[in-house]
Amino acid sequence: MKETVWILKKLFRFCFKYIMGLIAIMLLTTVIAVGGNAMNKLMLDELFADVAKGSLSVAFYFAIAGYVTFWILKSLIGYLQAFSNNLFRLKIDVFMQRIFMKKSNDINQEQFFRPEFLDRHAFLSENTYKASNFVFKLATIIFNNIFSVISAIVVFVMYEPLLVIYLGIVVVVNVISTAIISKKQYEISRTQITEERYTSYFKNSCMQKNMAKDQRIFGYGAKLIGKWKNVNRKYQEKRMKVMNQVDSCNNVAQVITYILKAAFDIILLFSVQNKMCTVGTFVMLIGMMELATQNIKGLITVFVQGAFDEARYFKEYYEYVYPFTDEDVKQMLEEGKGNVTDKKKEFCSLVVKNVSYTYPNSPAPAVNDVSFEVKKGEIVSILGYNGSGKTTLSKLMYGGLKNAGGTILINGRDIHEMVPEERFRYFGVASQEFSIHALSVKENVCIGCVEDMSDELCKKAYEQADLQSVLDKLPNGEDTIISKAYDNDGIELSGGEKQKVLLAATYMGDPEILLMDEPTASVDPMKEYEMLKNLRKVLNGRTAVLISHRIGFARLADRIIVMENGRITEEGRHEDLIQNDGLYARIFQGQKELYTYAKEV
Repeated sequence: MKETVWILKKLFRFCFKYIMGLIAIMLLTTVIAVGGNAMNKLMLDELFADVAKGSLSVAFYFAIAGYVTFWILKSLIGYLQAFSNNLFRLKIDVFMQRIFMKKSNDINQEQFFRPEFLDRHAFLSENTYKASNFVFKLATIIFNNIFSVISAIVVFVMYEPLLVIYLGIVVVVNVISTAIISKKQYEISRTQITEERYTSYFKNSCMQKNMAKDQRIFGYGAKLIGKWKNVNRKYQEKRMKVMNQVDSCNNVAQVITYILKAAFDIILLFSVQNKMCTVGTFVMLIGMMELATQNIKGLITVFVQGAFDEARYFKEYYEYVYPFTDEDVKQMLEEGKGNVTDKKKEFCSLVVKNVSYTYPNSPAPAVNDVSFEVKKGEIVSILGYNGSGKTTLSKLMYGGLKNAGGTILINGRDIHEMVPEERFRYFGVASQEFSIHALSVKENVCIGCVEDMSDELCKKAYEQADLQSVLDKLPNGEDTIISKAYDNDGIELSGGEKQKVLLAATYMGDPEILLMDEPTASVDPMKEYEMLKNLRKVLNGRTAVLISHRIGFARLADRIIVMENGRITEEGRHEDLIQNDGLYARIFQGQKELYTYAKEV
């Protein structure tokens, strides 16, 4: 219950005007529906009375005018109701999605290595619309369903009390059927999340552009389609079985309701035949029966589905996003409006002390009791073979992963005591697993910069990354979209060109610490040589941590840290490490022989 109250308080606080607009339309709709039935009765009663007299009275014409007015209002209110409902749902859905996305950005990266978390994340992200559903249903209950049912009961008591029994039976039938249906629907949506993700994975593998090329070349598309068919068949069979049960339950409830309504229609016809009620009263009661039946079904659906569906979803949503205060919401709503955060404090040192990290379900730590310090203006290289733990260590250093043991300090302060925005402002990160978004080149370069994004800073970042030579060839320069999927004028960059965009984004805003993980991995040896020469100029006087398995890149550093099996095995300058004749010397000799062999060939 507290979860539902918490979410409703947030919605009423920040989406109040859209909710009140919806409520006003609902009240008006209900009044028009009940009033239309009353005017229908009045018109028919006056008509039959006037026919008996042989002339039409003024009251009859007024009744016709009233009935037509209500009919016109009913037609018009439908358009207004659809508009207010769509606007309301749009605003609520966007609000809930923004909170979810904001919280997802703050969650520790290692959570995304856990299948159970991914199931939960997928379930919550695909069902944020349940909040607008719940509020809509709640408003419908209070301002439509209950009002309509109470009006029907009052009319039935006045004209035909037997119809109250009809309503009671309708309630029982709908409670039972809705409870069965809602339980099955919730269970299937919750238990099939993994299967649904797996089905989507193979479907996307067959359809996505970056995978289609390899499938055509190597001819394994049929294999993936076969996998998708097998997984999807099992997924659809389970879902179809449940949906057939739901349809059967729905059909039984409808048949019972129709038989019940037919029986009471006959009772009312008997009353008209025996002059126990007028034709106008008969028509009004039939209309009120239909209105009450619809509203009872809607009322029960909201209550029962709310227990099995929205309420359970709210509980999981609440546990995912909590704590998220009103101040957090205000800050979220202000994002993107040009507000500038405070400047970071000047960097002095980065200390890694006894840091360890083990990935979920991994038998051994990827980083094991690592300690070192990076001082202002120092360039440190972390070198090692693949799997040595150097990339994991780099993620721990800027807070991409949360260390399971030890501490990481910036200027003597634990990085995990800082809010993410404050922490990330110190770093310019060129990650090995980088993403290029379907945005303009300039937006990709500026996307992670929380400081000033002036043209002057952009131009400086372009020059440092040697990106200007790429921009000069693009149709719209820095405003060119990096994707053909969403823009006819978009372009596709090569691996080396994407690397330059990444480097420009790393340099953007002159961050205090450059953390670069294999930034030359996507380029050929000659381009790598040019990039290394450029890096020497860019890194002059700056603080940097360079992650690589290549000696040429590592030698840009003042100090080299060598890692193996998650631990630091050596540390020092290139010349000293060569003399030590340890792992670094072996790596150096191996790469030297490789380049010598390539030259001879």
